[in-house]
Amino acid sequence: MMASLPAAADIVGFVSPFAPASFTTLNLGDVNPPPVAAPNDGFVTSLPPTSITITGGNDPSFNPLELNRCTPGFGGCEIRLTHSTSNFGIFSFHWSYASLDSAGAQIDQFGALMDGLKINLSDPGGAANQSGDATLHPVSSFGWFINCGDCIGGAASATLSNFLAVPEPGSLALLGLGLAGLGALRRKFSV
Repeated sequence: MMASLPAAADIVGFVSPFAPASFTTLNLGDVNPPPVAAPNDGFVTSLPPTSITITGGNDPSFNPLELNRCTPGFGGCEIRLTHSTSNFGIFSFHWSYASLDSAGAQIDQFGALMDGLKINLSDPGGAANQSGDATLHPVSSFGWFINCGDCIGGAASATLSNFLAVPEPGSLALLGLGLAGLGALRRKFSV
């Protein structure tokens, strides 16, 4: 009976429960006021289960009179991709960042979101192309963001790959306690 119970397992890649469609995309700010198409605000593309790419906002038809439209208290327009932890406690991934902005990585910043807090992964003083590996230990939610700062001069994008979600130790401990309880009940009834 115990062998038939499923054990929690690592999730490798953007597959259920972390398939691209299970993430929430949020655009903060508006690069181009309506009726201009929303893709200027940033967008998400995916190649499941391998990768997800987040592209920040960019206004290809910059109008100097609209310069301040993306600064309502959070310093530029921002796109966020988020997910609840779903009983997983450790998330690791590889990220590859590229900024086409003439001002480089200083303006278009990329990072992770952990329980609503922003953690910069790209180096604002660094090269236009950067990459690295990261591990997060969130309690309730995780994700990523790109803030386009001035939202002109070219968009930045970040591709996320080698995604790994590891069940939180508490879930594994509860599973172990449940199995021990079943074993004790089985012994009690077999005596």
